[in-house]
Amino acid sequence: MNGRPGDPDGDLLARHQARARGPAADVLGHEVVAVDHSRAAIELRFQARPEFCNPMGVVQGGLLMAMLDQSLVDAVMVATDMAQRVMTLEMQTQFLQPALPGALACEAKVTRAGRSTAFAEARLCDDAGNLLATATGVAALQPRET
Repeated sequence: MNGRPGDPDGDLLARHQARARGPAADVLGHEVVAVDHSRAAIELRFQARPEFCNPMGVVQGGLLMAMLDQSLVDAVMVATDMAQRVMTLEMQTQFLQPALPGALACEAKVTRAGRSTAFAEARLCDDAGNLLATATGVAALQPRET
């Protein structure tokens, strides 16, 4: 994936890394790793903390959904070159394996975008590359006020 410092998408990466995402993203340990504007894709990392776990010792599904939601929104932000406000309208999630505390990686990409909506998909994996959960989503787009 492009968008690492020194690559053509490096400026877009720097802008994404500097963009305020709010306290929820901070709690999730959100980190932008790479962007690829030509593919409308983004790579992210999250930190699943032990306090995210349910009594069975695995990360609560709602917190995994929050990570996937953030990833879908970030992918749409890449596709629109950060020119649109993005709000999730719908998200469908599939849980494939339990997630344990630790670093999680996510890749998300836009599959189709129009003037007012965008469709995206995301894949969340553990550090060993095991696929934990996937999501598809629909987002509303609104022009940013200048």
